[in-house]
Amino acid sequence: MKQLTLNKIRDTQVVCAPPDPVSCQLSVVSCSRTRGALLLELLIAISILAVVLSVGSQAVFVSLQSGKTSGESDVAIGLANEALEAVRGTAEEKWQNIYTLTKWTQHYYPAPSAGKWTLTAGDEAIALNTANYTRYVTIQNVCRDTTPTSRAITGITDTDGTLTTCTTSTGLFDPSTQKVTVTVSWQGSGSPVTVSDYF
Repeated sequence: MKQLTLNKIRDTQVVCAPPDPVSCQLSVVSCSRTRGALLLELLIAISILAVVLSVGSQAVFVSLQSGKTSGESDVAIGLANEALEAVRGTAEEKWQNIYTLTKWTQHYYPAPSAGKWTLTAGDEAIALNTANYTRYVTIQNVCRDTTPTSRAITGITDTDGTLTTCTTSTGLFDPSTQKVTVTVSWQGSGSPVTVSDYF
């Protein structure tokens, strides 16, 4: 008899009564609401992730573009300084190498010839890395202060440094000084680089 009671208890634990129809409908509605809320949360999370990835990729692109422009500017500054030093070498070899050249309106570029630099008329095209640079040199006449103790440069001569008169910048024309300007430009988002010095 005891055996039968245990089996009966065991049977009652295993067998469940069917739920009533109202509670069954409520659990289905609750389950579908849970699924709908989960789907809505998933869509919101995907939208937020898309916005974050979009902003992040845009920031990376801007950073890469800025680095490229900065690198191109560094190369342009190096090319300008190289040309300035080449012109300095040309002038130190013989002053007439730069003094007799056409002023301001004519472009020149440094070119190696027989182990030394010479100035050749025109613009120089240089392809470095992924950029194409254009480099040229211009030369202008200079005026100096007439005060014997000062002799400071007052500026270029009239008409963009092509003449030998100094009515605009005052002072007197100084044939022993020339203003040399090197300009390097390239296609892209960087501005042209200009370096100048007085020789």
